[in-house]
Amino acid sequence: LSFDGVDDYVSIGDNSDFDIQDAITISVKVKPNSIQTSSIIDRWAGYGPGYRLNLRGGPIDPSHPGAIWATFASDYATSPNDTYSPNEWIEITGVWKNNNYIKLYIDGLLIDETSTSQSFDIDQPLEFARLNYGGDDTEYLDGLMDDVAIWNFELSESQINSYVNSNVDIVEGLVGYWDFNEGTGTTLTDLSGNGNHGTIVGAIWSEDVPNVSTDNDSTFTFNVEAETDGVIGVTVAADGAQ
Repeated sequence: LSFDGVDDYVSIGDNSDFDIQDAITISVKVKPNSIQTSSIIDRWAGYGPGYRLNLRGGPIDPSHPGAIWATFASDYATSPNDTYSPNEWIEITGVWKNNNYIKLYIDGLLIDETSTSQSFDIDQPLEFARLNYGGDDTEYLDGLMDDVAIWNFELSESQINSYVNSNVDIVEGLVGYWDFNEGTGTTLTDLSGNGNHGTIVGAIWSEDVPNVSTDNDSTFTFNVEAETDGVIGVTVAADGAQ
């Protein structure tokens, strides 16, 4: 989906599936059109004990150009400045654990971990691509978003790396998954089986999607030979990609 940075967003709603009982993990791919301060995944509610993933920089926060935050109330884990670049896809993963820590991963690698005494306790809808609380909506994303996944526990570093870089599906504890592949309409379908479908407001469908890579690319050679009694013999050889 493409968001205009003015008034486009996706509303998922207020659902206990996205409360932090102990820990929660969220992963998302984003391609910003500029250096900006914008909320990507948001259930923050200001400085109350909510969470979000957000880009930093631009006129709102010129001291952190190109940084990315995973925020829990007033605490946050942060990447260095210049972590993201305009017009390039990046995958952001956050982990929030009540009364313990916040972790931020970029493209499957742990970038920062910070301690927190926060414990999730808000009644706030989950939204994509904007900050919205107290009647004030702001920090709209100017760019594209794809592949949002939410788990109701902490994924390990190896699990996150496998999910991000090797396309390994992790279905245990998956409470929401949106692949953004509908291509039409105003509903963003939750493929986790939990029915947490989103309502698209203003954002438009785009064919600009992240490149998909795997560690399993191989070249296969098939040899077919006729054998006795009408039996066909088949042998297969695989050459792993370098």
